Amino acid sequence: MVKGCRKAKMGNVMVSVVVPVYSVPVRLFRKCIDSLKAQTQSDVEIIIVDDGSKDKELVNACDSYRDSCVVVHQKNGGVSVARNHGIEIAQGKWIAFVDADDWAEPDLLKTMVDAAHGIEPDIVVCDAYVEYASHTATNHFFPESASFQWDEDQRKKTLLQIMGHNKYYNPPEIAIGVPWAKLYRRTFLLENNLTFMPELRRMQDNIFNLYAFDAAEEVVYVNKPMMHYLKLESSRSTRYSPDVVQDFEKVLDQTVIFINAKRPTEEMRQAYYGRVIQSIHSYMKFWLYHPKNQMTSVQKRKALKNILKKDTYKNALKNFKRRGGARDVAVFATVLRMRCFDGLLGSLITWRARGKQSTSA
Repeated sequence: MVKGCRKAKMGNVMVSVVVPVYSVPVRLFRKCIDSLKAQTQSDVEIIIVDDGSKDKELVNACDSYRDSCVVVHQKNGGVSVARNHGIEIAQGKWIAFVDADDWAEPDLLKTMVDAAHGIEPDIVVCDAYVEYASHTATNHFFPESASFQWDEDQRKKTLLQIMGHNKYYNPPEIAIGVPWAKLYRRTFLLENNLTFMPELRRMQDNIFNLYAFDAAEEVVYVNKPMMHYLKLESSRSTRYSPDVVQDFEKVLDQTVIFINAKRPTEEMRQAYYGRVIQSIHSYMKFWLYHPKNQMTSVQKRKALKNILKKDTYKNALKNFKRRGGARDVAVFATVLRMRCFDGLLGSLITWRARGKQSTSA
């Protein structure tokens, strides 16, 4: 039975759940909201932020929850603007972010709120189920075997995990840089001016969490999967993106700003170089060697050469040293340094094949 969420009185909200909505199937959207309404935690405020959806059925679905949820319609500005809008109007002690095509276990919020009781952390993290078309995988954001303690060493390892593959721990499915499966203390976000960057079209949640986990004085980890993250190969993971270079370079620029301001260590710089190299792989996958790209082989090679001439990529290839982490990144870097373009295509195919194996296991 679906339990209605209440529009709790100001100052009486325990958790505000922000749900950005745009271009999502109505069936999945309703599954998401109904799972939040069914939470066993009391005093939950659900904030539905319609980011200028063009689907009238979806807009009507949002409005159908007006009696029990806060529903906001805004001009399309992207998921960052929608999340920031939610932060601005949230009244809860805690803020959670949920994507409109994901869903939660009934005890998600209560379990996390209870885990924070008496500790007053800045962030609470739980594990998640990753829902593929063929199977469900369990994703542990931190090692199951180790007792979790938030100290400077764990902070370093968490930041490196957000940056990409590292020698400490890499979750089997998704790294901790995502905004869901977490509670953020609202005053912590406000006091540290933590918001999502509207100018970033990709990985804005990674940049947000770099600053969040860097600033967090206390983090609690609940070793239990309670969020369901829908990950379908038919979506962004295979989409043709001719603007991918510009999008990733904005993220790389913001990453440099963070490192220089907060964590100017050699380990973080090496993680950054690895991220730069991984971005080149993404350029090939989503643009240069995507089936929809009509460029000739000569044009593709020229475009790739022009990218590699930029200081960002030259410096990364010159300074990157493999110290643990993914072997694929090191191999790809070697092939890039050699300018072996046939080898690059082979590396791309191998990387794709391993990715398919990992999603069908």
